[in-house]
Amino acid sequence: MRQVTNAMPTTLVYGVGPTEELVLIPREQAEALATLYTAFQDSTTWGTLRAALPFVLYAETAARIKEADDDAEIPDDAASFEPGMIPGFDDGDWPAFPAQDMLAWLPADVQERYGAGDDDAQRPLSRT
Repeated sequence: MRQVTNAMPTTLVYGVGPTEELVLIPREQAEALATLYTAFQDSTTWGTLRAALPFVLYAETAARIKEADDDAEIPDDAASFEPGMIPGFDDGDWPAFPAQDMLAWLPADVQERYGAGDDDAQRPLSRT
């Protein structure tokens, strides 16, 4: 049985993932991820990225670069931007993976009843 480590959020949104799994996500996290992915898709320079993101999300994005290399400099506003420049983005380590994150707060009995039965988190909740 999985250990539930956090309290269940009070306001959730849901969606169906690419392999037909149900994904629940706190509203605030969903909004932040939507803002982040929209900015990543629409930005062609670091300046347009900075302008598109709230300060907290831009700071988190910039921190990823510094965490990967203490000597790295955040590119100036005119520098070209691609999401793959952010460490962890291309390999799926960042930003959060809601299907996996929800397992920390989703009640264990719900996971047992509807979950895929493994720790992979690729199909956390089956629609069947």
